[in-house]
Amino acid sequence: MRKRAFLAAAALAAISLPAPAIAQDAVATSDVSAESLQVARDIIAAMYPPETREDTIVEMAQSLGAQIAGSRNLDEIDDEGARRILEEGMVEGLRGLRPIMARHIPKLMDATAIAYADTFTLTELVAIRNFASTPAGAAFFEQSPGLMNHPALTSANGPYFEELHRYTQELQARMIADLEAYFMEQAQGTADPA
Repeated sequence: MRKRAFLAAAALAAISLPAPAIAQDAVATSDVSAESLQVARDIIAAMYPPETREDTIVEMAQSLGAQIAGSRNLDEIDDEGARRILEEGMVEGLRGLRPIMARHIPKLMDATAIAYADTFTLTELVAIRNFASTPAGAAFFEQSPGLMNHPALTSANGPYFEELHRYTQELQARMIADLEAYFMEQAQGTADPA
């Protein structure tokens, strides 16, 4: 039974992780014009100035993570020790985002610029860059990341994350049950691979 549980967990983990094959369709910098790519990079620099980029992106992720963690209703856990372990784990998880994100932000920003250059025309990109250089555009890009903490969004995110959490828990339980049943049938020689 332990082996089947391990296999079920491994299979669940495998389907939960993004497949490397997804990256095979990536657009390379050579697939977009140099001029479009430079304008897209200018837009990224306006959205996330290099000197504050990491802090801004990490704070957005931590804010979203805190909202997700807050939707978990840990107060419903009667065992204080278990609740403390979960709370500390969530705090540690949010803190642990920074080094991971710091390693990936440069590539993510470059990939975003490539996506912009591949998606928008040069004329559209120039218009966006021009907007970013206006006081309104600068304010828009500067303040947009902080909107994750706006009370209207945090209020709307709470019920959304609660429902999403329940759904993923139910889906995970069904998938584990299906995998366990499949492995049980396979062990008995009655599994239908289709």
